[in-house]
Amino acid sequence: MKLSVDKIPDEGLALDYHEPAGSFDYLNKEEGAKIVGPIAVALQAQKGSGGITISGQLQGSAVMTCGRCLDEFTEDISHPFSYDYLPQEAIQEEKEELTEDALDICYYSGGEIDITALVHEQVALALPMRPLCKEDCKGLCPECGANLNKGDCGCRSGPVDLRLAGLKNLKIK
Repeated sequence: MKLSVDKIPDEGLALDYHEPAGSFDYLNKEEGAKIVGPIAVALQAQKGSGGITISGQLQGSAVMTCGRCLDEFTEDISHPFSYDYLPQEAIQEEKEELTEDALDICYYSGGEIDITALVHEQVALALPMRPLCKEDCKGLCPECGANLNKGDCGCRSGPVDLRLAGLKNLKIK
């Protein structure tokens, strides 16, 4: 979806739409996440000093694999965002140090802003780097590979390295 800058009224433009789940299939390979159902996008476009501010919220769900126990789980995605868009002509040729504020500045050309690219970027940023089914996930047994969230597997702790056996008797005060 492209947003025409000329069609944004002075009082701003509110836009609600759904991005289909099929358009995020690439995330399954790249991020290990499958988007379930459409992503609801609510955004506000506002003209400002020389540019456009686009802010909004994403809502949706993704099926991911836990990084500890390897079980699949569904996680809700709710992600706010805000970016300033300036015309491509506003790029300065001189090299200057990048500030934190400059990280939220994007550029558009041809009088249009590609909202789809923004939404796809924000969905990828909303996904956890290491997904966990729950914060206290116990993971897998290093001996037999059983999921420790489902109960104790019965494996004894592995053989102790004789060089470290003396540490077993130490107590922390």
